[in-house]
Amino acid sequence: HQYHKGQALTIVEGVLDALHSSASGIKNVVALGGSGMNIRQLELINKLNIKEINLCLDNDEAGRKAMNNIALQIY
Repeated sequence: HQYHKGQALTIVEGVLDALHSSASGIKNVVALGGSGMNIRQLELINKLNIKEINLCLDNDEAGRKAMNNIALQIY
């Protein structure tokens, strides 16, 4: 998969979420493989000059908690 520098990035929890999003025409989709983000992922966001991030995590307790934690890490 090729990501486009400077374009919006959509972050989802699972690989199936990413595949479904891509099949629906959403570009620059990545899966966390869980509900947390690590330092390497944050470095890649910076390296790719991503200025807009769409967090699309599950609407359950873990997903909502992860959304808040990731938002704090990114901003």
